[in-house]
Amino acid sequence: MSRERGVEVEVLDYEKLAAACHEYGLAAPSYSGNAILRRRDGAAVVLSYEGVANTELREGMVCVTTMFTEWQYLPLEVAEACRTGERVDLADHIRTFGSRLDVNHWHWYQWAEA
Repeated sequence: MSRERGVEVEVLDYEKLAAACHEYGLAAPSYSGNAILRRRDGAAVVLSYEGVANTELREGMVCVTTMFTEWQYLPLEVAEACRTGERVDLADHIRTFGSRLDVNHWHWYQWAEA
């Protein structure tokens, strides 16, 4: 399946993000490949390389996904402080391994373009 291109994500440093989560009493993210994805209206999510994130938006907060806990929220500015400076296309950020991940890519591409 060919993936749409043209939406970029901001790559996050896993160690910094995990430390920030711990400072707020949260569990570390389950995935090491996290990035901030922004929608045209400014809404943002922290998206794993599996294409997993939560779209329940809370003012000034982003959800950080963990495997064994409920959704947990971190201030967006704290997540932004974990950026590496690297920007990659969403099509490259989400792994390519079967149709589930392609569907995840399509969902997030559409979300970002809304």
